[in-house]
Amino acid sequence: MSERTKAQVLALALWGFVVCAALTTRPFETGLFGPEALESVAVGALLLAFASSRRIRALLVGIGAPRALFVIALLGLSLWGQLARDNRTTFPFLHWSMYTSKAPQSRYVEFEVRYRSGETGLFPFGQFTSFSGSKFLPSRGRTLENRITKWLDPARGARGLDTARAELAKLAATYNARHRDNPVASLSVVRRSVPIHDFAGRASVSRELLLEMRFDD
Repeated sequence: MSERTKAQVLALALWGFVVCAALTTRPFETGLFGPEALESVAVGALLLAFASSRRIRALLVGIGAPRALFVIALLGLSLWGQLARDNRTTFPFLHWSMYTSKAPQSRYVEFEVRYRSGETGLFPFGQFTSFSGSKFLPSRGRTLENRITKWLDPARGARGLDTARAELAKLAATYNARHRDNPVASLSVVRRSVPIHDFAGRASVSRELLLEMRFDD
């Protein structure tokens, strides 16, 4: 097997690993023939072209094995961030769009609660720490809110909704145990969409119910 063929096989292996990592992080939303899949194919073609270049192979050999492995690892991580399109997970390896257009809507998720007293508000994430499994780990409440919001991404499907529901149930149970005088009675997770071009006050903001949970006293 020639050096060129070996380099091409390694390039395809790197491409396959990066694509699998990207799909594990966030499945392609546009299917097998959408722009995300086509971008991954283009990335594979570029890696093959680089592996076929004698000058690039000579450059990697010239800098030594440790530096060459570092360059290849850095390239793989950068491509993972580009294909995964989930900057919160892949940071500091981010997705960059060369051509884009202004989104017609700005969307955000709110966690609305109603207490037993009848008061309403947003869920008090600031009173909590992030947790993994049954163990609580020090972290900002905002980090936990972002984590649950990520599970509510439509690309996560039913599994994402179930995970978000389970984590919210744990938080609500903890909060209610600490505030027995006025516990959370219900929780509604809603996605609001704000029209950017035709904004006409709060009435123009749409509300989509994602989850609704009720808690026993």
